Order: sequence, then structure tokens, then C-alpha cells
Amino acid sequence: MNQEKAKEFYSAYLEGSLDAGLRQSFEQKLSTDTALRADYDAFVSAVTSLDWLKAETIEVPSYLSDRIATRIEEARNLKQKRGIFGWLTPGRWALVGLATVAIVGVCLSIVNQEGRGTSMASFFGMVPAVTVPNAKLIEDGTQVSIVPSSTQAGSVTFDAKTILLKSKIVQPLKNSQSVPDVFTIQISGEREITYVIVPGTQRQPSRKGSGTMLEFAKALSGVYSVPVQVRMSDVSKTVTWNFNGEDPRVAATQALDPNLVAVDLQTSGGVGLIRSSYLISILDH
Repeated sequence: MNQEKAKEFYSAYLEGSLDAGLRQSFEQKLSTDTALRADYDAFVSAVTSLDWLKAETIEVPSYLSDRIATRIEEARNLKQKRGIFGWLTPGRWALVGLATVAIVGVCLSIVNQEGRGTSMASFFGMVPAVTVPNAKLIEDGTQVSIVPSSTQAGSVTFDAKTILLKSKIVQPLKNSQSVPDVFTIQISGEREITYVIVPGTQRQPSRKGSGTMLEFAKALSGVYSVPVQVRMSDVSKTVTWNFNGEDPRVAATQALDPNLVAVDLQTSGGVGLIRSSYLISILDH
């Protein structure tokens, strides 16, 4: 499988709809082609950024409706005095065009507050927003954050400290240690707890071991320097692992029973929205 052919399977692989034979061939190509791996990671990051737009709410300024009503009333008065188009001289047509672009620009700036993205407006319409990813895979760790939806709240516990979550507020999950750290996330009204393991500043060398699902997730995060989400009914289940290759998703899939556990990429798991460029999700079937 060459690079161009592999790129055709990005979406199907990310969605988990690629058949077994193609998936194996694709994963083998990813593990041996560093350029393709970097391009695929960039694709995942872009898709994640677009996914984030579903949770966004556009707040319209309170003064906007009054200002529009005033302008309409002024235009109606001029129309009655001069006819429908009498007041629109060539120069005024140009001003109307500039005003339209300015209004579009103002609306776009409202949508893109807080560094959510950059959009452009032109005489040909709106160019879609280019959203800056909230987090990206870096050499010595991964930045991760969580933001509950408008109807959710809850808490994050780590290092014996608890931080209350507020709906629609981004809460970074930062780990400055050299080894992975576990963040316990509890959303109000949900019985199940979600664990997010954020890698430390150094990759861990040990690829073999055995222990609980949380210990397995920490080992996976440490070896591959990726965040791992665990959302299972029993995290005390024991597992033995021996990580091979360079793809953490493949390594996790090989170590776990596919009849009991699903391994996905970039899944929020029903807990608000966990944002990261590469998130391994381990979930009950």
C-alpha cells in the first residue's frame, strides 16, 4: 500500500469501518512510514477540531437586534421619501457592500472568541473557520482538556485534589511529572466514572507487565506518550501486556479481549468533550 492509497482510508480507519484486511495493511503502513504517520495525526487533529464545533454556542450581542431595527426603520423612511432605489447612488451601493462585509466580520469575530479559530469574509461569502486545535502531541507529553456540555457539570480529581467542573468551561488536564498521572472525572448525574491518564514528560521504557486496567492504561500512556481514557464498569480487572510496534491503538487492541473491551480513537465517551490530538479510549462493549 502506497502513501496516496493509504490516505484514502483515513476517514474509514478513524471511524472504525475499515475491514480487517485493509485495516491491518493500513496500520502496518502507519507503523513504517513516519511521514504518513505525521500526516494521519494531523488529519485526526483536524477532525477533532471540527467535532468541537458541535458543542459551541454562538452568543448574539444584546444590542444587535435594536441596532438592526433602527437601520431598517431609517431605510424605510428614506424609501418612502425617495422611492425604492432612489437613494442608492453608485457611491452608496459601494458603502452598502462594505457595511455588509463589516457586519459579517463582526459576527465572525464573535464566533471565534477565546482562540477558537480564525475565519475570513469576502464579497463571495464566508470562508469556513480554520479552528486551532486545543491540544497537540508533543515530544515530552500531550496536552489534554475537558469541557462539559451546556447541561453538564462535575469534578476532576488528581493528586488528592478535586476541581469542580462548570458547563462549557474548558478545564486543562496538565501533568508535569515524568510519569503518567491519573485524572478521575465524575459528571453530575452519571454513575460511571471516567479516568483519563495523561502522559508525563518522559517516555517509559518498560513494555511488559501485568495489573489492573488502570495500571495497563498508565503503562500504555507511558510507553507511547499518549493520553488514555478508561470508561469501564470494573477497572480492577487484570490484564497482561507486551506492547509491540509503534501504534498504541494496535498495541492496546492486541493486549485486550475484543469481546469485552473496545479500543477507539478520540472518543468523548459521553463525558462532556475530552479534547486532545490523539486519545486512546478503552470502553466496555
